[in-house]
This record gives sequence, structure tokens and C-alpha cells, in this order.
Amino acid sequence: MRQRHQKGPRPHFLVLVNRQATNYNKNSLRRLTTSIHDRGGLYTIEEPASAEELLKQTQLACGLRRSHQRLPAYMTRRGKVTSLVAAGGDGTVNLVARSAIEAELPLGILPLGKNNDIARSFNPSLDLERSITAITERNYRQIDTMIVDKKLVVGSMSFGLLVQLQKELGDKAWPRFAFRRTAWGSKIADSIKIRRVTLKMDSFRFDIQPTLLNINLLPYSLGLHLSPASLFDDQQAEIIFDVGCSNPVLGKFISHVYKGEYIYGSEIRLLRGSVIHLHLVGKQQVLIDGERVQLSVNEVEMKVGEKRLKLFCYK
Repeated sequence: MRQRHQKGPRPHFLVLVNRQATNYNKNSLRRLTTSIHDRGGLYTIEEPASAEELLKQTQLACGLRRSHQRLPAYMTRRGKVTSLVAAGGDGTVNLVARSAIEAELPLGILPLGKNNDIARSFNPSLDLERSITAITERNYRQIDTMIVDKKLVVGSMSFGLLVQLQKELGDKAWPRFAFRRTAWGSKIADSIKIRRVTLKMDSFRFDIQPTLLNINLLPYSLGLHLSPASLFDDQQAEIIFDVGCSNPVLGKFISHVYKGEYIYGSEIRLLRGSVIHLHLVGKQQVLIDGERVQLSVNEVEMKVGEKRLKLFCYK
């Protein structure tokens, strides 16, 4: 995977902050802005009150939105925005990434959310200094994304088990002990209404009734190292699903994946593909980059890597 360096004039970072993020704190933000200043860069901080406002402000600053509203003088004095920074969790990263792709600007991540699956895929320890260095050194990689029902996916999309796990977890941490994770995962699996899915992947077709169905571009989903085979720029996604597993087996799977100890096989499979088509029975709620959304269609086709995101990464 080739890494590139952003060249050009004095950098101007637009930092989009989600103050509602689980691990938001002013000190992390101050360390980022101090590092930008020490390296001779400029920055503008915006703290939108909602997701809609964040998207609007980002598009306006990147010149992607026509509006009678002018940019504030303090921003225009610093010159054109050259990079975006998402300070928040996976949902914030996804929102900012939409504008980053359209404006062809690099994106940096200051991980302040609960799971930080996208950031964790490049910085497993979520080391703050490593994240800040990746932003200020401005070395980026182009990573795959995909579009599902007009929605951008950067990290992963989940059906069934992980959607329900996220609902049940809320702001709580994962159960500490393995036997409790297993029992809890089994109980959640038992509550899921299983629906038939037709999965077409490249030249293969499967008719399945999964409790667990995940499509990963990056390794982590819901804080779990679910897809260790994921590569960031190979135009392939990992499709993970169970084949009629019992609930106790799924509970053990969750517990083992939590510890990074699971090997995929015949009961829970991991396949790879570049063009994925799903036929779903009924409208389904899914998890896209940590946010629950309702799909508006029953037929979904995804082409991996049609659009790519420039992401600042540590060397």
C-alpha cells in the first residue's frame, strides 16, 4: 500500500468536533491544535450542534454547497481549507468523509468515540499521539469505500446480530468475563428474527438465513476485530455470515472474536468479493459505521472501491 504526502502551501486544517462523542475532552483537542501550530500549520475549529449542521458546514467550507451565507472572516483569512479532521467517533468520521471524498481532500481522525472502529483499524491501540502525528505529518493512503442505498460506508455494514448487540450495549462496556460474554451473546442471538437473504458475490450465489451478516472494508466492527483479512485498498470486502448456527455457537463466536481468537470455518464463514448484491426480505435496520440506519430498499448492490478516501495514516 503506497503512502503519499500532501504537498502544497501552508496547511489549513478544518477540525469538525462532535462534543457529544463518548470520549470528548478539550485536552485532546488542545494537543492536536498545539501540534498543528508547532508545525507551522493553520486550523479552524467548528463544533456543530447536529449531524446535519456538521455536514452543511463541511460542505460550505469545502466549496461544495451553494449558499448566500459567506464563510466567516476568521476562516477566509487562513486561506483555502487543505485538509479535514473528524474529532469524534465513527459516525462523525463517516459524515466528514462524504465531503472529503467529494472535495478530494485528505481526512484525519482524532478518535473520541466509543468504539472508533475506523481509527482502530489503522491505529489499534488508539494512541492519541500517533493519531495526532498522522494528521500533522500529512501522509495519507487511499482506502476503499462503498455506497449502499445512497449511504457511504467507510468501515463496515452489519445486519442482525451486531445491530442488536449495539442496541443492547448502549453506553455500557462489553461484559468482562468470557462466560458472561458467551451467555449474553447467545441471549441476544435468540432475540433476533431470522430473515432469508440472497447473497450474490462476484460469480457466486448463496441463499442463507443468517443471524449474523457483516460486510467489512476494515477489520473492526463494534470494537471487535471481526475481519483480520481486511486490506484497505484491494477493492475487496469481507462478507461474514453464519450457516444455521445455534445461539450458543454464536455466543461463543462473539466471546472469541472479542479476544481475537476466532478462526473462520464451516459454521461461520468469511468470504471475499468486489461486487456484492443482496436481496432482503422486508426493510431492514443496519449498522453503518456505528450508526443505525433504515434501508429504504430490498435490493442492494455494492461495488467496492468505486470511490476512495484519502486518509491520513501513521507511517
